[in-house]
Amino acid sequence: MRTAILTILVLGLMASPAWAIGGGGKNKPKDAKLKIVSKVTDSVVYVGVNGSVPVALEPGASTTMSLPVFGGDQVGVNVSASLTEDFAVSVSRSATIKTGKTTTATITGPPLDITFSGQGLVAALLSRETGVALASSGGLMSLLWLSFLLGRKPRRREGLGDLTESLDHVRSGEQA
Repeated sequence: MRTAILTILVLGLMASPAWAIGGGGKNKPKDAKLKIVSKVTDSVVYVGVNGSVPVALEPGASTTMSLPVFGGDQVGVNVSASLTEDFAVSVSRSATIKTGKTTTATITGPPLDITFSGQGLVAALLSRETGVALASSGGLMSLLWLSFLLGRKPRRREGLGDLTESLDHVRSGEQA
């Protein structure tokens, strides 16, 4: 009887490893929601997110996409939009959004542009313009001072023997 119960238990664990591991579904992906709103006047816009199949949006229409996030709590998105009449008129913008919150991507035009807003938007920590302003306003002064100190000609120090001779002359009252 014990052998039969043990055999059933082993076969059950082989059939469903989630029982042996401690349950399945613990690593479910989180979702980040992206709402895309078209405010382009008099034109249908094709919108693609992260290289997906483009979706046609009428003027004033919107759609919401759910993006799975498997690791971490944020995901990078690349939204591209182009006009249906002229595919050469297109724009693409990137942003980082958080899971559990909804971020809105608004497409305006003409001229065609994409702006991101909402609580799910992760702010960029340092843009190129900020880096240039920091560097030009004295952010590199410490490095310049360090290069000045390390780049100058080193001072010659007297050897230990020369130092003892100088001390002997001072003690005897003579000048070197």
